[in-house]
Amino acid sequence: MMHQKIKALRTAANLSQEELANAMGISRVAVSQIELWERAIKTEELKKVADIFEVDVNDLLGSGISGKEKKISQKDKNYKLKQLILYVSSKLLGKQNFWETLLNKLLYFIDFDYYEWTWSMITDEEYVKLPYGPVPKCMKEVIEDMQNKWQIKVASRQYFGRIQKTIIPLVDSDIDFLDTIDADNHKIDKNYTPYEDLPHPKKIIKETLDKYGSWSADSLSNWSHNDVPYQSTKKIGETISPGLVFYRKQWYIVNPHNLLDDNE
Repeated sequence: MMHQKIKALRTAANLSQEELANAMGISRVAVSQIELWERAIKTEELKKVADIFEVDVNDLLGSGISGKEKKISQKDKNYKLKQLILYVSSKLLGKQNFWETLLNKLLYFIDFDYYEWTWSMITDEEYVKLPYGPVPKCMKEVIEDMQNKWQIKVASRQYFGRIQKTIIPLVDSDIDFLDTIDADNHKIDKNYTPYEDLPHPKKIIKETLDKYGSWSADSLSNWSHNDVPYQSTKKIGETISPGLVFYRKQWYIVNPHNLLDDNE
């Protein structure tokens, strides 16, 4: 919804309602009413918002992914990753700790924790070892593509000599594909028998965000460095084997059935 996008952009830019009101030439109360959807935004006000945050008016007006766009998007090999980026970003947007480094680590733990249960990843992406921790191999290209399509905006700041970037979602996420993944992973075949207590992908995502969402980017990076999949991958830039999750130390294990191994 447009009012949610305006609030998300303001929060990510570290602007108060008063500061945005001054830039728009309206009262703080008016900004509050717009964000709460208590009054309609005027055309000239909408144009000012778009100029302030350097986004397109049409992207503020858009309400998400249409049926036609969804069919096109599902042909995109990175569709699942993009939707997960939008979803996670929408949940953590506005938090002072939410920077791209944290996002990368949250995606890693979501995918590799789910692999512990199903031998498959939610996004179907490969991850590589980089100095600040594991990252989806295609992350740079995916972020650029999402920016070009006005699905996200990337905000940057200088922080102790480092450039920190945060992702601002401009469209709603579509996570219906998670239901399909859950249904597929509950099917029994000759090579796979699901656990009776296999969690839904949405539960894995929620538990990951609940567990790590308040961590600083540096803390979660350090934590990921000690996870066996990252630790056992020797070279920077090398692909991380997800199968290494079955050799995790006890405090990283999320599937209790794996505690029956010698990790205890």
